[in-house]
Amino acid sequence: MNPPLPANPEPSDDAFLAELFGSSAPTLLQPNPTDGLDSQLQMVAKMLAAVPSLPAEPSLLWQPGDGTTRTVAIGNALTVGRTSESRIAIRDDKHVSKKHLEISLQDGAFFLRDCDSTNGTRLNNRPLAK
Repeated sequence: MNPPLPANPEPSDDAFLAELFGSSAPTLLQPNPTDGLDSQLQMVAKMLAAVPSLPAEPSLLWQPGDGTTRTVAIGNALTVGRTSESRIAIRDDKHVSKKHLEISLQDGAFFLRDCDSTNGTRLNNRPLAK
């Protein structure tokens, strides 16, 4: 879980960056307005390079239960089930159906659909309508 953001962080506050990034906190670099434009752009590029990268496309973070976290690109659709045909295959859980659920991207919105699974699919602890 990420730490809460300080109420009013100062842009030059290295402690704020340390709180956000932990031990890998970048040193805050501030462009000098008297430097030339090229120097300022180089400084901004260094600042951006210090920010952790995000996946290039919508992704699902999956924690398979072995202590790891995997990032799986959703693409147009992502299926979850017991079979190897599923993009996320959960073979060792008897509560998961062969084709259990699908996450799809349609017109810029994500949809979660239960694929007539035996035990149903829950979102935010509520069963999905079939």
